[in-house]
Amino acid sequence: MIAEKSPLRFSLKPSRILFYANLWLALSLLLILISLQILLGPKLVTICALTGFFVCVTRAWIRAEPEELLFLPQTNCWQLSRMPGQDWLFLQKHQFVMSGLIIIYFKTAKGRTVRRTLPRDALAEAEHHRLRIFLVGREPTQT
Repeated sequence: MIAEKSPLRFSLKPSRILFYANLWLALSLLLILISLQILLGPKLVTICALTGFFVCVTRAWIRAEPEELLFLPQTNCWQLSRMPGQDWLFLQKHQFVMSGLIIIYFKTAKGRTVRRTLPRDALAEAEHHRLRIFLVGREPTQT
């Protein structure tokens, strides 16, 4: 595949699907926990932990702001607008790409892994399609 000469830009917005999935997970676990016949002490501790998880997920989603993912073909590197002082991001070999979900794995020059989960509602439909095509069609040596 021949990469484009100009930078590829993808506008990422907070995903409602991920928020609802985390909410569903927390509520399902809470209902299962309440229905179990276990000691009250461990049950209360776990309920508090699940409540904390729910509050953290809700705060993170409320505070989430759109970001931009930028691919520069000249350097074969990626950048995220939320990490302006961040090192360049290098795409790892293995990505998860489906029609409704993309999970992208990056590595920084310092070796830290950065992951972005992009369901269909996190990008405009055309951008989601273009990113899927780009990730599937890239050559294996472009990592």
